[in-house]
Amino acid sequence: MAYNVPLGNWTKYIKDEVHGEVTKNYVVAHEGGGDPAYGCYKNFTTTYQCGNGPTKTLNILGDKIEAGGQSLVFDCSEENKECYVKLTLNDDGNLVLTDHLNTIIWQSNTKSTGLALDKYKAANGKYGRNYLLAGETLKSGEFIGSPSGNCYLMMTKNTKDCSQNGLQLLYQKTNCSTDDLKNKFGSSSEANGLYTIKKNNIKNVGKVGYIDETQTIHEYPPEMVTYGTSYTFLGNYDSTGKTISKIDNTDLDKCQTNCNSNAECSGFVLDNNTCFLKDSSMFPSGIRNPSKTAQLYIRDKEVKNNATCSKIVDPSYASMWDSMPTGDKMSMDTLCGLGAFTHNELINVEKQGSNLLNYANTMQNKLNNLINEKQDITNTYNTNNNKFNNDIKNYENMYKNINKNSTLFDNITAMSKDTKTNMSSQKIKFFLWTNLAIIIAIIGIRILRN
Repeated sequence: MAYNVPLGNWTKYIKDEVHGEVTKNYVVAHEGGGDPAYGCYKNFTTTYQCGNGPTKTLNILGDKIEAGGQSLVFDCSEENKECYVKLTLNDDGNLVLTDHLNTIIWQSNTKSTGLALDKYKAANGKYGRNYLLAGETLKSGEFIGSPSGNCYLMMTKNTKDCSQNGLQLLYQKTNCSTDDLKNKFGSSSEANGLYTIKKNNIKNVGKVGYIDETQTIHEYPPEMVTYGTSYTFLGNYDSTGKTISKIDNTDLDKCQTNCNSNAECSGFVLDNNTCFLKDSSMFPSGIRNPSKTAQLYIRDKEVKNNATCSKIVDPSYASMWDSMPTGDKMSMDTLCGLGAFTHNELINVEKQGSNLLNYANTMQNKLNNLINEKQDITNTYNTNNNKFNNDIKNYENMYKNINKNSTLFDNITAMSKDTKTNMSSQKIKFFLWTNLAIIIAIIGIRILRN
């Protein structure tokens, strides 16, 4: 059978596997459109080009071996070395282009860097690294960053000023100058803006709350909040507020001890070995003032709550309280965390436990009945056993009497036998003597007759 196989019948399948590869081991007819000449040895010839390099040819002659299943190596490794370049951005602000031998081909010689921002770190760039390889591109708004993020290379697009389009080496800086036209701080497009913080709601200062799994905050009522015995050091500050006690010539430990023993003490200021115990009107309810010599300590709070809730009280900000929805106030019956999740399960477990307890009691009653029945059986057995033992003794006595009477009976039997024997002997003797007398009488009569 003759086959007409057109040229280029396998080009598509080769392209699908080797295009873009530096080196590729290709197995002929491993993937493709089936055997073009079934049952015949086939040649395989292919040409390829590495970049703009010379054309290379690979072939397998099919006069002695089937080309299908044989492998060929498409190799562009040497040409790739010549094409390999890497554009790297380092934390020094210099942009460097190197070849496959790491030889510097070009560099920007720039040294300006700015704030190290996570947003522009290399890990957050398009390729997750601080360099570009040949063939890689950046679209508008995409960038590669330096390792620390203190500078970055970005493709920018400025419709108003075309000269600003293209790759730009950028960095972020602070700008605290005032823009007279806009009357703002940090208004430069190349700077980080400055922002004001919303004033806190001082009514929330000093409150203690529990944040549940829905991010709802539940306030602890005053009767569930107490002062602890640990303190938070806030730095070199004095504090306004009522001084409830002043202790001279003291140290930190003694100051804490005195505050712990006073239920109204919210903290203290230690200044030149003098301790000022403060009530609840001190900071944060009052104002703290910087001081070179004073040290401000706030007494930590503790809470009384359900066993499912944490006893740890972490400091936070009044603004956080404002940002959360509020729920019901805490009580000793309020469940937290897993306790709240497993409340219904615990009720079910308690119900099942009660059922098991009732079942155990029923089993115990049945067991007690069995024990009583066993005792009755034991008592009956003991009674019957005693009776049996008494009967055995009676039978033994009866047996002895029988044996005794048996011996007497044997003697009587023997005497009876002797008597019968003697009587038989006497009868025989009587019979013999009688017969002899008769015979003698007969003989005498005959003699007398004769």
